[in-house]
Amino acid sequence: MLVYKGKYLTIDYFSDENYILVKRYVSEDISIDEYKYLTSEWLKVIAKYKPFGQLVDYTDLTKPIKPEFQQYAHNNLVVPAVKISIKKSAFIISRYLFAQMSVEDIMSKSSDILEYRFFSDFNKAKDWLFQ
Repeated sequence: MLVYKGKYLTIDYFSDENYILVKRYVSEDISIDEYKYLTSEWLKVIAKYKPFGQLVDYTDLTKPIKPEFQQYAHNNLVVPAVKISIKKSAFIISRYLFAQMSVEDIMSKSSDILEYRFFSDFNKAKDWLFQ
């Protein structure tokens, strides 16, 4: 069921499997305030539904996430999400190398608190999430 829809992000919650599917859409630069709002909405969904995992589709992420945004995401989304309920995260990689590298930078800071992997195939990512 669709639980959040915005210009840069949609989130579906699947109660039967207790996970969220997050799709990021970025084709333009966004401000830090927009980014903070985006991450807070994502975290609100996690706090409300308490999914064990998330499948994050970055296929359409076209711009790299700026370094200051990366640090913000780690501190204000990843760490709190793990404390709330997230145990595993599977990522569908961006078709754009620099965008993908920025996502990997965020997650590299989280390897000691969260199990995660990157995939180019949606079905393989979902299968791994439920292993």
